[in-house]
Amino acid sequence: MIKLIIFDLSGVVANAEEPIYLEQFAKKHNIPLEKLEEVYFSYLKPSERNEIPLSKVWENTLKAFNIKGNYKVFIKEMMALKKFNQEVLDFIRELKKNFKTAYFTNYAEEYWKMHEQMVDLGPYFDYGVVSYRIGSRKPERKGFEAILNHFGLKPEEAFFTDDSEKNVQAAQEMGIHAFQFKNLKQFKEELKKYAEI
Repeated sequence: MIKLIIFDLSGVVANAEEPIYLEQFAKKHNIPLEKLEEVYFSYLKPSERNEIPLSKVWENTLKAFNIKGNYKVFIKEMMALKKFNQEVLDFIRELKKNFKTAYFTNYAEEYWKMHEQMVDLGPYFDYGVVSYRIGSRKPERKGFEAILNHFGLKPEEAFFTDDSEKNVQAAQEMGIHAFQFKNLKQFKEELKKYAEI
């Protein structure tokens, strides 16, 4: 029986701002998008585990392409593209009446602090895990285990949704019911197979 529903944030509760911004950034500076993503994410992933500060992510990325600029400006520009899906949030608030709700998201500290200023997740979620706080990011198991332990639940009592197939597979390998998020309608239909909503 499902007692807990875990949500990814970017790509589910909100849009994924990074791909949009990196595409704009690559065009503006006339650099190959694939190369930019390769360099940027090679530094971002350690930052999302709190191994290096976000300033280093941008300093190293800018240096790789010989681009001048203040990284704080780029961060603000990127986060300005963040948009939250109120319909999804409203549905989570309804679910919270009958289920425990949690989020698990990969974020570097400085990005997350800006995220917190944009939306109060308190009315929608009972608990949340942010990768930089635990030194581990999806699809690694540590965050999933932290959420299950927080509620004292078994993997089979949880349902997880994420727009990333890789993250969904990681949850499934742990025994968590998981489904790749495409849109709210599809998610509701899938959830109905496991829980009364």
